[in-house]
Amino acid sequence: NPKDEEKGCEEKPKKKCWWGKHKTEEEQRDDHISIGVDLVNRDEKGINEHVRFGFDDIFGEADTQHSWDCVWRLVFKVFTFTRLFVYRFCSLILGLPAAILFGILFAIVSVINVFACVPIAKLLSIPANWIAKTWSWLVHAIVDPLATALALLFSSFTIRKYGINSQPTDPCVA
Repeated sequence: NPKDEEKGCEEKPKKKCWWGKHKTEEEQRDDHISIGVDLVNRDEKGINEHVRFGFDDIFGEADTQHSWDCVWRLVFKVFTFTRLFVYRFCSLILGLPAAILFGILFAIVSVINVFACVPIAKLLSIPANWIAKTWSWLVHAIVDPLATALALLFSSFTIRKYGINSQPTDPCVA
């Protein structure tokens, strides 16, 4: 009865009540006005694409063997309903505690990052800058000249390879 559906909305009898109106997913996408949480595109960044499976991804009959159409439709409906029901039930049971747990963990890690890690990193960057400049000076002022002198000293040596009878062999040509 339309009158039974409109009892709660007596001021405007032509409109349905908001609780009686169920939109399909396509209608929700068409009306896509979202403030805050996006209830249509819940995985905008595609972080869970690896678990997106439909009926066609799981079940398929060979062209040579088909079950009765009513059985195939029933299998589709049972699979879809069971998957959706179990997912929603498990998300209710596991989702709320997980949201609380990860909300607490992300808050703690964020607070530690903001009030401990970043200030300590900024504090340590001051002596680290001094150490880097001192190390650079030591390498350029002491190690580089010593390495250059040793390289020049040992560059004048020639090495020859001798054969079995202590006679020089022909130079190796590559």
